[in-house]
Amino acid sequence: AAAATAATSRPLGYDDEEDAERGPLNNEALTMRQMLTIKMLPEVTLAFVCIKLVRYAFLLWLPMYLHHELHYTEERAGLVSTVFDIGAVGGSALSGVFVQEVFKGRDVAAAGCMLLIAASCIVLFSLTSAWGVVTNAFFIFNMGAFCCAVDPIVSGTVPIKFAKLQTISSADTTSQIAGFMNGVAGLGPIITGVVIGALADALGWQSVFYVVTAMCFGAAVILQRASRYFR
Repeated sequence: AAAATAATSRPLGYDDEEDAERGPLNNEALTMRQMLTIKMLPEVTLAFVCIKLVRYAFLLWLPMYLHHELHYTEERAGLVSTVFDIGAVGGSALSGVFVQEVFKGRDVAAAGCMLLIAASCIVLFSLTSAWGVVTNAFFIFNMGAFCCAVDPIVSGTVPIKFAKLQTISSADTTSQIAGFMNGVAGLGPIITGVVIGALADALGWQSVFYVVTAMCFGAAVILQRASRYFR
C-alpha cells in the first residue's frame, strides 16, 4: 500500500527513476528539425508570413497610394489611411464573436474565411478606387478588419492546437511553437518595403493589389487545410 501511495504521488511525467533524474518529459524542448517536421506547421507559418506582409503593406504604403495614385492631399491621405487601423482594432476585437456565432467555434476555418473576405475587399477597393472617399474608406475599413482579425487565431490558438497533437504536449511546447511561428512571421514586415516598393516601381500599383490578393487567397487555402487537420 505504501509503495502504491508513493507511486501515485510522483509528479506527472516521471515514468521511472531514470525519468525522474533527467526531469519530466513535458519539459523536453522541441528542436528546430522537429518543429519543421510537424505536419502543416511550415505551411501555416508561411501563411502567417503572407498575412503579416499584407497587413504591413497597407499600413506602410496605403498613404502613398492614396496621395500619388488617387491624388488625395497629404492630410486627407493620412486621415483616410487610418481607417485601416480602425478596422483592424474592430476586427480583432470582434473576431471571437464571428468565430462563435458564424462558425460555431471552428476558429481556424473562420480565419480562412476572413482572409477570403479580405481578399475580396482588396479586389473591390482596387476596382472602385475612383468612386470617391466614402467608397474607399468603406473597403479600407473592411480590409483592415478581416485581414487583422485572423492574428489572434493564428498567433494564439493555432500553436495550442499544434502542441496538443504532439506526443509531448505542455505549455513549453506551445510557447516553442508560438515563438517559432511568430519569429518566422516577422520576416513579413521586414521584406514588405522591398517587395511592395519594387513591385510599384516596376509594374505599377495594380500589380501590388494582385500580389497581396494572391497572398490572402493562398493563406486562406492553407488555413482551410489546417482546419481539417485539427479536427
